[in-house]
Amino acid sequence: MSNEQNNEVFTYKDVMNIEKQFRIGNEIIDSIGHKIIPGDKKSKVMISVPHSVTSYREGKVKNREFFLGTLAFLIQQKTKCHLIYKTSNLNDDANYDEKSNYKEDLVKYVKDNNIEIVLDLHGLNSFRKDIEFGTFYGKTIKNNYQILRSIYDILLDNRIYSISLDKDFWAGGETIAHTIAEQTKAIAIQFEISTTFRNPQRRFSQFEKIIKALTEIVKELNGEDIYEIEENNEKSLAIFSDILDFQVKKARYKNIPDNYIGMELEMGLNYSRNEYSFIRKHVKKLKNIVNGNGIFMRDFTIVSSYPIEIALDPLSVENMVKIYKNVKDLIKSSSNHLYTGSKYKCGIHLNFNKPKRMKDLRIAHKRLVNYIMNNPEYFVYSKYKKGKILTDYDKYFKNQEEITDKYLFINYRKKGIIEIRNVKPEITPRQLEDMANELLYILYDIEQNSYTPEIDFVAIFDSLFSKITKEKIKKIKENNEFTVYNIDKKVRIK
Repeated sequence: MSNEQNNEVFTYKDVMNIEKQFRIGNEIIDSIGHKIIPGDKKSKVMISVPHSVTSYREGKVKNREFFLGTLAFLIQQKTKCHLIYKTSNLNDDANYDEKSNYKEDLVKYVKDNNIEIVLDLHGLNSFRKDIEFGTFYGKTIKNNYQILRSIYDILLDNRIYSISLDKDFWAGGETIAHTIAEQTKAIAIQFEISTTFRNPQRRFSQFEKIIKALTEIVKELNGEDIYEIEENNEKSLAIFSDILDFQVKKARYKNIPDNYIGMELEMGLNYSRNEYSFIRKHVKKLKNIVNGNGIFMRDFTIVSSYPIEIALDPLSVENMVKIYKNVKDLIKSSSNHLYTGSKYKCGIHLNFNKPKRMKDLRIAHKRLVNYIMNNPEYFVYSKYKKGKILTDYDKYFKNQEEITDKYLFINYRKKGIIEIRNVKPEITPRQLEDMANELLYILYDIEQNSYTPEIDFVAIFDSLFSKITKEKIKKIKENNEFTVYNIDKKVRIK
């Protein structure tokens, strides 16, 4: 197969012809046992395939990881990255043995050619997940998680969703990824690929999908334009701008009724050139659903190369929920081209007017804290959005000024707006309606005793920390938990 063919389209016949060289069983083709294909001098990425042929571990012969060598060969041809792969089984396992000429030659090549990133490809014999990254808990990537974020984005764009990190294959010990990270300046990722994407005989389209994704990943890591394959060389971010007309600032409103709520809904879009017309049709439907009742913005905290934020105008609960339901229905019908979800760092934010009849927000703040604590299933909790709940409004407001919005659940904005942040995008329209109505009741019914939470966390916290001593706090921290009795309720707090 010529280079010209490889740089364009590969066929099923091409794939099967390349794979023949790896179907050698235990036959020794050469005494070295591996081959290095140098890449372009500008490329800083190297692919490793230590199990392209059979290997030997703890007295047993292990099967080759089917079509991985072929997959890597095609990617090298398309990207001109550097490549090393096994050609013979020398009764060794380069990803397991303490000493290995494969690893020694790889380490030397990485040093001599200033390679910055090694992708060590492996076969994952599982249909339960698509991809697993092994980084030895961040050590092989030297805690550069932005690299993983870039790769993660590209996989999602290619509709590869089930991805795990350091779960079953963490790349410690004598693995290639760990060795590279320990002995060179490069970072390395053990890249496990499911059988789903490595069997062109079963589903050639899935094999093409992983080739496309890995090609884009290598180009992205090399700093190349990964969207050069799109129609008319348009950048992904600009493809649907003629429909959505993205804005950079939210509108300002005056004389809004107290019972009107503004909503921000975050979502992403998976673009595919082959399904351009289908996706464009759904983007137009999205605009029609909003129907002038809001604007479209960008939010690059969303895990997507095409993030979308819908910032709705203040609306009645009925109209807001109607739009939300229609958006959710559209997402379901979009064949995963439109998506939302907590795992993609999407969220919902609700904006309320500050009650004009309330001189200060001390009462409202305590009610809001109680509501959030009593309804954890409605809010996103993660290392990015843990938030900080203080029952005292003045202390909370002071703390709010010192941290970024994304860590807050309640954001007291300028111009008299109270923003309830980090609502789960998985909630149903009915749940959103119930939440909106209850929050309106909490904020606008100003009689102090009119709102009774299921568990009064504010009273518990206030009572506890007003009486507790420093010695008790130290003991609590050491034990990591404590129990509080509040009349007829027993609450365990960890």
